Formats: sequence, C-alpha cells, structure tokens
Amino acid sequence: GDWKYGPARYIENYNDDLICIQQNKLSLAGVGKDILETARDASFVSVSRNVVGAFKYYSGDYGVDNHPESVLIVDGDVFFADASRRKVLKFNPQSGGISPISDKGLANLFDSYFEDLEDATGVKKVVSGFDPKTDTYYITLHAKGDSGHTDRTVGYDMKIDRWMSKYTFTPDIYLHQNRLMYSALNKPSFDAIFYRHDDNDAQDNRCKFYTAA
Repeated sequence: GDWKYGPARYIENYNDDLICIQQNKLSLAGVGKDILETARDASFVSVSRNVVGAFKYYSGDYGVDNHPESVLIVDGDVFFADASRRKVLKFNPQSGGISPISDKGLANLFDSYFEDLEDATGVKKVVSGFDPKTDTYYITLHAKGDSGHTDRTVGYDMKIDRWMSKYTFTPDIYLHQNRLMYSALNKPSFDAIFYRHDDNDAQDNRCKFYTAA
C-alpha cells in the first residue's frame, strides 16, 4: 500500500482479494487466482508475475492505528477499531464500504472509552469477538497493568445494526467454533482459562465469567 497512510498493520485474505488495513487507511487488492500458468507448450509451466493487483483505497481515513488485534472478519463484514479517531468501524464493499458504527447512538460513549484507553498505562489492547448464536459482535478495551483503568466490553447486534448493551466480561481473547463463542482471561487467580458463552438456566451461573462474579 501507499506509505503515506502509515505502516500496514493487518493483511489477510478477504474473499478473492487481499485486505490491507494500514495505520490510517483500508484497501483491497485483487490476487491472481492462477499463480502457475501453462505456457504454450503444455509440458512446461511458468510463474505468473501478476500475483497482486493494484490496491483500491476506500473513502474515509480510517485504519487500525496500533491495534490490529481489533480486526474481526465475519461473513464478509470486517470490524476494526481506530483508537486515534475514537471510532469502531465496519467494512463491507457490498454495503457502502466503511461505516463508523460507533456513531450509531454511542459516539460520545466510545469517544470517552478511547480517551480513557489513551490516557491509561500498561499494555493496551482492543479485542473483538463474535457470538454465532446471537449474531452479536463484541469489542473489549482494556489496559493490563493499570489498576486505575476500567476495562469495558460493548455488544453490537449484527441483525438489526444496533448497539445492545455493556457487559461485565473483559477477556484477552475471543474465538468462536461450532456456533459457540469462547473467551479467555489471562489471570492466574482464576481456575478456568476459557469460558463458553452458552446461556443456561442455572441461577448461580448468570453474569459469572472465568469463575469470577
């Protein structure tokens, strides 16, 4: 990508393209589907030089700043956080490109959250997760090693494009598999490393994560 937009923080396959999210910009580049091309003589092959095409930059000077761990790709939607601009973004080329979903009713809240993260000490991370059962996207902002910082998690309903709630769990990492979401908190004092986010009717298990209330 163009270096005027800062270093490339995140590069990944995206459908048939290559997505590149720099510090201040997002772009897509076409990738040659046939790396090996048959020459005129069928007994020989030649390596294609047309591997990566030109990058297409999308409007909006949004990138991942210093938080590539915030990027999450789910069913063609790309979620990421731009901490310097205090925004949470969703990208999909089929639905208008980049959209600052943090502006949907929670612009002031996220502005405050990112400001607090900027002022924090310790190891700062912005991690994303997805719950397939509820079609909910989660974003967590935390600063490890700063006892004065309040870690926060907010959930976004992908079906109705609306922020739903704040949550008490603030994991270090998310993952999802077989229509279930898991998260983990790296804290030796907790007995459980991974927590499975699967609703049940046990009264003593509600709002408890990593064996902590």
